[in-house]
Amino acid sequence: MADAGIRRDNWRFNPTEKTSVYCRNLILPGLLLVMLLSGCGVVRKATHPAKTIEQTLGHPPTLDLTVDVAADANNDSPVAFDLVLAKDKELVKQLSTMTAADWFKKRVQIERDSQAKIQVHSWEWVPGQDVGKIPVPVTVEVLGAIGFGNYSTPGDHRAVLSLNGSELMAFQQADFSVTRAR
Repeated sequence: MADAGIRRDNWRFNPTEKTSVYCRNLILPGLLLVMLLSGCGVVRKATHPAKTIEQTLGHPPTLDLTVDVAADANNDSPVAFDLVLAKDKELVKQLSTMTAADWFKKRVQIERDSQAKIQVHSWEWVPGQDVGKIPVPVTVEVLGAIGFGNYSTPGDHRAVLSLNGSELMAFQQADFSVTRAR
């Protein structure tokens, strides 16, 4: 009996139809799964959970520094400032007790010893310079932010900063101060 012109083994001889069956049943679902896992960051989120809405959306929170440099800052000399973001509790503890003079003297060696645990942002400003606001991205791994001002006068010239929000930094003649901006 004839099947009214339809042969059951047509798919074996039609490579296009065979490929479309494989695409539909195997390749497309596999590709969809790979795209979902890589595109959504499921693997990354499992190892580095987000703490804030901004991080969930892919934007790290920022620490906004508003800098005011007085006309007589650092006895009328440029002032170097390092913001150190530390990702290790022991390193935060160590840096929180250092003076700025110690930091600038040992900085290179500390950076070598703690490459994956530290991030340093450096600036230098002249007295009276109009700096304005500086946004600094802070990742989830950061546990502490310490600022060091390289002043020519004796003193610690160190401050612990918050990890997000806004800070007002005022560089005066003999030292600098940090206050939480509202």
